[in-house]
Amino acid sequence: VSERQSADRFDAFVAQSSNSVAAEIRATVAEVGAIERLFGGSDQVTLAGFSDVAGDLRDNGLSARSVQFLPRVSADGAEAFERAIQDQGLPGFHLDVSRGQADYFPVVFIDPPGPSRTALGWDMSREPAFRDAMEAATRSGRLVASAPAALPGTRGPGAAFGVFAPIYGAGDPVRTAEQRQAALLGYGVAFYYVSDLLAGPLARAGFEGITMSAYDVGTPATASEPVAILSPSSRPGAAGSR
Repeated sequence: VSERQSADRFDAFVAQSSNSVAAEIRATVAEVGAIERLFGGSDQVTLAGFSDVAGDLRDNGLSARSVQFLPRVSADGAEAFERAIQDQGLPGFHLDVSRGQADYFPVVFIDPPGPSRTALGWDMSREPAFRDAMEAATRSGRLVASAPAALPGTRGPGAAFGVFAPIYGAGDPVRTAEQRQAALLGYGVAFYYVSDLLAGPLARAGFEGITMSAYDVGTPATASEPVAILSPSSRPGAAGSR
């Protein structure tokens, strides 16, 4: 009987968790949609403007671990772009263009800054999972979530996924994929840790003393290693937890 009760309880937990995670994902889409609307319609995003946008989102209860702006920078314009960003109060900003690409998508503005500031200048398209999502977002003109991957410049709890919002030039035609590619200014992106999505449902289920691992089985490359490991000490309310 005890074994059957445990199985029924676990099945109920899975159903409850699925609904809860789905609600969390809907909330992330709404958050990134707000980023897209706030950045869209502007041909230039400044540090001051980004800080205002990010501050408004935080005041409204933003759950993302990190919000970033990734401009499209051509290799030919990289030197002038560096100087422009340095003049905005980021004197150490540097963009590495040694990979020989036509365009780069560096991390320029981050909220909250903190330790993640070490990612400034890192070309987000270097990470295949993020690059695939960025390209899909550009082609479709819609928000696209990436596969889980390590987030540069952080020491977070496991893998993170980014929800990318393509930003286009004000007034530029964007009806076709070709037009969207030509009009692309960059991306607004919010990053979420997989463990954050799962910690709440697990805590509400009341499973004490259980450690759980989550796997992304979408591709063979991501199916063998856990993207999140949740132990009792990592759940909301535990000592040292977020």
